[in-house]
Amino acid sequence: MVTDRVKLWDKYHKRETRQKESDLSKDEWITDSGLSFTEMVLSAGHEIKKKKGEKCKSPEHYIKKMFSTADNLCEGTEKKERTEDAAKEAIKKYIANENILYAGETYNPLDIIDNSKGNCLGKSVLFAGFAELIDYNLFSNLKLVGIPRHVFIRIKGNPDKDIETTEEYEFMEYESVGEGIEQDKEACIPHSFYTFYKENDDETIIDRILEKWPKTEEALLEKANILLSRKNIPGAEQYADKALAVKPDYPECFLVKGDIEYEKGNKLKAKEYYKKTNSSIYANRKDRLFASAEILEIEKEIGNEEEVKYYEAILLRFDGKNDEALGMLENLKLSSGEDRKYAVMGIIYRNKGEDRKAIECIEKAIEINPNEAGHYYKKGLYLEGLEEYESAKECYEKAVEINPEYIPAKKELQNYRG
Repeated sequence: MVTDRVKLWDKYHKRETRQKESDLSKDEWITDSGLSFTEMVLSAGHEIKKKKGEKCKSPEHYIKKMFSTADNLCEGTEKKERTEDAAKEAIKKYIANENILYAGETYNPLDIIDNSKGNCLGKSVLFAGFAELIDYNLFSNLKLVGIPRHVFIRIKGNPDKDIETTEEYEFMEYESVGEGIEQDKEACIPHSFYTFYKENDDETIIDRILEKWPKTEEALLEKANILLSRKNIPGAEQYADKALAVKPDYPECFLVKGDIEYEKGNKLKAKEYYKKTNSSIYANRKDRLFASAEILEIEKEIGNEEEVKYYEAILLRFDGKNDEALGMLENLKLSSGEDRKYAVMGIIYRNKGEDRKAIECIEKAIEINPNEAGHYYKKGLYLEGLEEYESAKECYEKAVEINPEYIPAKKELQNYRG
């Protein structure tokens, strides 16, 4: 279904009835629709700019700019009978990094419209907005997908397609492997307000987000941290559990739960949450470093000397002291999970550029624990480093055979299909 932009334009520009024309402020967002995704996004962006005290053009400027751009994009789609696929391609070309450059801190769609620079959230939101204005079928099939510190677009279909709006046009679209948590498009609005909160540290923003959008995991976790700092353990736990229900495999959720359990005196339970952080496919270096440091302190308190040495070696690796870490690990005898030692040693050798030794280590890990998908994935990476691509592919296939939802290996296999 092609969007009737003429009717939509009329809807946008019906001003509310006021007793006096003087009651109308040129800086106020005035429309009678209250339903349009594009309107809500631009209105939120306008409000945030005003809260930040930044100069902002009138709301009408941004509405007109969106409609004007949508009209230009439609010129290409009309030549292709204005199909859903044609609309998608037109929007991709406009949003692609060649035209709107990636700027990691620019999330407000108003700034992107004015400056042609934006981050993953802002550019994904613009993609959805133009889809609404050009082809509603395309718009209705869109989902925002969230992984830690990143957002992208998923087009639901058979198969699902993922759109990376921060890439060059040629590399923007690929078949989805199911990565991330799907969210309604409107989830971008509380995410925008949360970004504003991070810049201003205003708790009232968090409360407002949770009042209007109670499943915003970032705000839930921030509220949990605020309450934890006030020693309100039951309140912190309540918000952390809600966040974990929304995104059950996110490292930030595990970290907060670990902090709460530690404050409650449940050291072993806290350690398990920190370990879940390390094993999450979405954990980055900062997450793993923090979790490993917390586990080390707990192991010291418990008096588990084997694990103390293991995590000391882990922290040495994070600090770039690879040879010291290797020396500790080589002489370490773990009573359980010995494959962990060899897996870490493989990573260190890989970082040192010694892929053959890395493979020897990960093969020892596989021999000890042949049912760990991550071991085969790592072996595949090391084989790729030696340009043994077919053998690497077999390792990725084995990882997916063990765990069909192991996304890192699925993505590597996707590269081979491409």
